[in-house]
Amino acid sequence: MKIVMMSIATLVMVVLSALHTAYGHHSGAPYDSTRQITLEGVVKDWSWRNPHSSLRLAVTGINGDETVWIIEGTSPNILIKQGWKRTSIKPGDKIKATIHPLRGGKPGGSLLGVVTTDGTVLGAPPGSGGVSRTPQKKQEQTY
Repeated sequence: MKIVMMSIATLVMVVLSALHTAYGHHSGAPYDSTRQITLEGVVKDWSWRNPHSSLRLAVTGINGDETVWIIEGTSPNILIKQGWKRTSIKPGDKIKATIHPLRGGKPGGSLLGVVTTDGTVLGAPPGSGGVSRTPQKKQEQTY
């Protein structure tokens, strides 16, 4: 009986441990990985932190209205492998960012790459599908 109870306790601990790990990281489900869009705008904020970097990009529409897009990047250690530095972009910089947009249509997405005004390519260049976890896709829109 003691062996059975120890086995059950061990099994429960393994299952709970696995559940905690699965809960700890979110999926890419909010992003439409079948689409890529390129945004041209001004960096409002660039946050270089774990587990994900983040970019707030002010994009001016055809009608002159400004929309701030909230864009999630990957972790700094992966960005470094793609050629990024903490100072690669900063508030006030004009950039082109390629993203997988949010499925719901809100102004946000998952960062694929950036091209700065001097032509520096960070991550995947707009429209290339380059350094992302999904196969190359046709660029659909530019804002």
